[in-house]
Amino acid sequence: RRSLKLVADEPPTSEAPRDTEQASETSRAIHNALVALPDDQREAVCQKIWGERTWLDIGSSLGVSDDTATRLCARGLQALAKTLKGFGPETSEA
Repeated sequence: RRSLKLVADEPPTSEAPRDTEQASETSRAIHNALVALPDDQREAVCQKIWGERTWLDIGSSLGVSDDTATRLCARGLQALAKTLKGFGPETSEA
């Protein structure tokens, strides 16, 4: 079974411009949301999005049908959307 590395194990800690800080914060939020997913959903999402694999390949690597791989990915993406809802650059200045 092939597994993909999500993101760097440790986010950058050096002082950086605001855009870089926002990117680091975004990466951490995505990483944390992915880690919170059940293993099969996380694998399906990672293999499809970052691995650009087919549903048949994903299903085979997870030991499920391609239809089940599709559903696992869809559930994973729904959970990510719910977890990350409202996350991102602030739309108003204080």
